[in-house]
Amino acid sequence: MRRRAVLLVDSGPVERLLAHGRPRRLPLVRLSGLEITAPRLQALDPSCVMMALFDSRTDAFDLLECLADLHYRGRVLVLSPPLPRTGMVMRELAAAGPGLRLRLVQCKELAVTPHRPH
Repeated sequence: MRRRAVLLVDSGPVERLLAHGRPRRLPLVRLSGLEITAPRLQALDPSCVMMALFDSRTDAFDLLECLADLHYRGRVLVLSPPLPRTGMVMRELAAAGPGLRLRLVQCKELAVTPHRPH
C-alpha cells in the first residue's frame, strides 16, 4: 500500500516547526498556493493538507477557498499561534472552506514575539 503524503502549502513557519518533530515515515510534499490544481491534488491524493493560519505569502482563508473550489474533501490542518477566540476563527475558516474537514491547532512555537528596542 502506497503511503499518502502530507501536503504542506505556503508555510515556512510550519515547515520550520515540523523540521524538528515530524516522524520520518510521513512523506511531505511542499507546494505554493499557486501550484494547487485539481489534477495535482488528485495525483497526490494527500492524507492531509497543512497550512499556517497566516504566512508571509498567503493566508489559510484564501487556501481553503481554493481547496473547496477544487472539490477537495480531505482533512485540513491549520496551524496558528495561540488565539484568544478560537471558536470565532473556526467559524470563519469553515465558511471559507465549506465541506472541508478542518482542524485548528494552536502552537506556542508559532507565536510572534514583539521586538523590544534596547
